[in-house]
Amino acid sequence: MSSKGNVKRATIMGIALVALFLTMHIISVPPALAASSREDCTQGVDWDRVIQACSDVIAEEGNLPGAYSSRCWAHTNKEDYDQAVADCDKAMELDPKWAPAYAARCVVYTNKQEYDRAIADCDKAIELDPKHRIPYAYTFRCKVLIFNKDYDRAIADCDKAIELEPIAVKPLNSSRQTLEHSPPAA
Repeated sequence: MSSKGNVKRATIMGIALVALFLTMHIISVPPALAASSREDCTQGVDWDRVIQACSDVIAEEGNLPGAYSSRCWAHTNKEDYDQAVADCDKAMELDPKWAPAYAARCVVYTNKQEYDRAIADCDKAIELDPKHRIPYAYTFRCKVLIFNKDYDRAIADCDKAIELEPIAVKPLNSSRQTLEHSPPAA
């Protein structure tokens, strides 16, 4: 498989990791909602169900950055990048310091091959999250830096992500393998 194929595979694996991490740590939806809507908005890989549940949460409780961020991830996984960006933008409009929205939009921009925008969003997510509750921002910035052939910075970000979230080891090892088999930066 080519280096580009390895990086794409590592990116897809990273998205799954992010969805898991969001489920466990990030999304907060008010308890007044029915449990199934809350849970479906923050869990699972049935992206249509996640989108519907998050839409229900938003309709029921109003504008919640976490619901928009979660729906952004679902749209990203369905490769509906325009809607994903719109949801991330809405989350940021509601709370400009909502770091998960910047990290989510980084993934969208990575998939759209808009790497400068992706790096800027990961940088912002990291800046807004000094306690490192969203280590996947380092994971995705690592992947974008690989695409940009900035291998030294990519390795540093991969190492930081592994330090912060050991569950990230498998997808990041794929990234490291890609780096090991890539030609040196010009």
